[in-house]
Amino acid sequence: MPTAHTVHVDRPLTNMVLGAAPTTAYVGHNALPPVMVGKQSDKIWAEGDGTNFTVAPKSGQKLYHRGPGSEFMRVDYTVSATAQYFCENYGIELPLSWEELANADQPLNPRAKKGALGLNLLRNAQEQRYAALLFDTATTFVSYKSTPSDLWDTAAANIPGDCATVVEGFLTRGRFDPSVTKLIAIMGVQSWHDCRRNPDLLEAMKYTQDVKQVTVDAMRVFMHEEIEELHIGRATYNTAADGQTPVLAFMWGKNCGIYSVPRNPMNHAGPAVGFTPVWNTGDKGRGGPAEFGIGSEWYSEKKTKSEIIQTDH
Repeated sequence: MPTAHTVHVDRPLTNMVLGAAPTTAYVGHNALPPVMVGKQSDKIWAEGDGTNFTVAPKSGQKLYHRGPGSEFMRVDYTVSATAQYFCENYGIELPLSWEELANADQPLNPRAKKGALGLNLLRNAQEQRYAALLFDTATTFVSYKSTPSDLWDTAAANIPGDCATVVEGFLTRGRFDPSVTKLIAIMGVQSWHDCRRNPDLLEAMKYTQDVKQVTVDAMRVFMHEEIEELHIGRATYNTAADGQTPVLAFMWGKNCGIYSVPRNPMNHAGPAVGFTPVWNTGDKGRGGPAEFGIGSEWYSEKKTKSEIIQTDH
């Protein structure tokens, strides 16, 4: 009697392709928002730290008091262009032979696949740089982060107290003005899973909502009322050497950072942790997310009878 395999020749389904892929919900650009710039490098104006603050009056002095007929006290501001940015180039090429393109079965679409692959690899690498920079304790960014003495998933943790210390630090350094900046937090997904079980959070929630449904917004409010956004860093990357079996790890680890971010990055004068300069080179006809300066284009290489898919930013 014929079997199922003798009356049918197995062939690939034409509507799906299986494979492993990293999480693409990238969050780093929320702390260092993209800003289009016209040149690859330039300087940045910066006011003196004491420009916008009054000073302690002398004993018995009424600061800025002016008696009848007396002269006004003269004040001024200081500004310098000492900070500088430089837009580094990142790019990859993916070859696509004419034979591969002509012979590919459905649902494989090599041109679309390689175009999307180039975009994702560049964004994934960019997210790694964001995570390394924003959570690097060897840089000045350490002053913008909470460093709790107890893990946030333990009963001894004081999440609101730790966050309040950070917010107060912003205020005493002149790095937070609610009218022009907002506070955001980035938390690694492992910390998020731990913090959802924090006993103080669950106690605070139990009279207002179902503690089984701890939301990101509930955690944001619990951390500090002035934190306007909480982003969960779920991105993964491959820690294995090229050619080895992939070993995925979380880019953001078990960290949580709080940052002061301009409300309008494109027209900003005020305190902020920083920005991501994106060199607008004026390229035409390139696909890709323009806000990150990433574009793709194709060109034919007759010597190898291939199409070259080039993606860069």
